[in-house]
Amino acid sequence: MILEAFRKHYGTGEGVRVFRAPGRVNLIGEHTDYNLGFVLPIALDLACFTATADSPDGVLRIYSEEKHQSREWPAAEAGSLAPAHASGDINLIETG
Repeated sequence: MILEAFRKHYGTGEGVRVFRAPGRVNLIGEHTDYNLGFVLPIALDLACFTATADSPDGVLRIYSEEKHQSREWPAAEAGSLAPAHASGDINLIETG
């Protein structure tokens, strides 16, 4: 499914790599494990997938399948991104 979405959005599947991060929640405490406390991590039947490929034009493009929105930046500026550099005003990554 993610490869199909990648091909649909970017028009190619050449050199695409797919990564999966399994879902997990800490039921008891977020920061107690390194204080000799108890942590109860529980696996979820959810995961986050990402597909990536090299960009021939030096542009970093990010697309959210969930939000159906994309953003792009010059890849050389990716390490110092500030909101002023981003094209658009909606965050693709939600925090909190």
